[in-house]
Amino acid sequence: AYPTYSFARNSTIEYAWFIPQTENGETLDLDHEAEKKGFRKENILPLAERVVNSFKWEPASLETNILVCWERWQTELPSLQSSVAAQVVIREFTLDPDVEEKLIGETSLGKLTKSGGKWSYQKAAL
Repeated sequence: AYPTYSFARNSTIEYAWFIPQTENGETLDLDHEAEKKGFRKENILPLAERVVNSFKWEPASLETNILVCWERWQTELPSLQSSVAAQVVIREFTLDPDVEEKLIGETSLGKLTKSGGKWSYQKAAL
């Protein structure tokens, strides 16, 4: 008998990503900051995938899920506390092991800005 599978894996994966900026305009690289701290971004991917699902199927929960994911990044990487804004995007990557350039697409969701110590989200014009 052949095995049965409960799902078929997509050929790509999508998750939310942040491009934080400091007050002096410096862009912080999440990958670099995570590597310096020894934080594996795989630990946060379920939250990042939740943002994608909100964008696609539950837009009413998008802002909340973006803020929760961003808060987790800041908790894990204190160096992000110096940021005052962050672009929010969905990045799509191929899962094909033979493809060298894994990033195949990026969709802007908007921008987070910090004012008075509080973060707020402004949706991108789609």
